[in-house]
Amino acid sequence: RATGLFLDGMGRTGNGDACGQWANTTHVNSQWSLVSIKSTGESISDDNKDLQIYPNPAEGGKFTIDLTGIEMENHVNVEVYSFNGIKIFEETYQGRDKIDLNLSLNKGIYLVMVKNNGWSMSKKLTVL
Repeated sequence: RATGLFLDGMGRTGNGDACGQWANTTHVNSQWSLVSIKSTGESISDDNKDLQIYPNPAEGGKFTIDLTGIEMENHVNVEVYSFNGIKIFEETYQGRDKIDLNLSLNKGIYLVMVKNNGWSMSKKLTVL
């Protein structure tokens, strides 16, 4: 932003491809900005609660969510998202410290999110 220059992918679309740097212009290609987001591997929580998922990596979608020691209401909502943000599982569980899941998941990286009144936590899950 401070240099007045902008980056252009120059028609390349692969991960790690080189890009070009150009002088400032009013063209629409130069009107974008970088936005910082929180890593999916970190907890999203107001009280530094610690969500545990194991085994991670998981074999074929069989894993346990450990909520031991986390203060919560009588229920939690569990959601699983594919790496491209599509919700592939959602279920509400009543009064449990551990939730055993056996989902039919393809190999890849998933986001497991646990929600309860006023807080949510997420962890990255790798499926082998």
